[in-house]
Amino acid sequence: MAKRTIKSFGVLSMAKIYGVLCVVLGFIIGLLYGAIFMLVGGAMMAGGQQTSETAMGGAGAFGIGLVMIITIPIFYGIFVFVCGALTAWIYNVASGFVGGLEFEVEDTEPNYQQPYTSSPRPFNADTYQEPPTSPRPY
Repeated sequence: MAKRTIKSFGVLSMAKIYGVLCVVLGFIIGLLYGAIFMLVGGAMMAGGQQTSETAMGGAGAFGIGLVMIITIPIFYGIFVFVCGALTAWIYNVASGFVGGLEFEVEDTEPNYQQPYTSSPRPFNADTYQEPPTSPRPY
């Protein structure tokens, strides 16, 4: 097992991921709350003793339900985008003081080889030498 350390996160990268995840979560929550408001509003409008106040209240609740389906994902996305950026920035500052987050990595494939990470040396025409012409012993 190899130990690895996360030194820092990209602030914008983390904010985008947080934002997208919470737009999806906000859409699900908006659908649930919107459906509840729309059902209550529909029930109020279709009630047995129909007065103008219950009909207006039912229509208002129905309209609020529709608005919630649209606005909750937008507000969740914006709010959590900002929180994600703030979280990444605070992590980066804190990891500078106390070190990064350590985790262990285990190879799951038996024949896995670590990718070559060393960068090749740049070609320098001034120091280039011809390879030897004699055959290599094997």
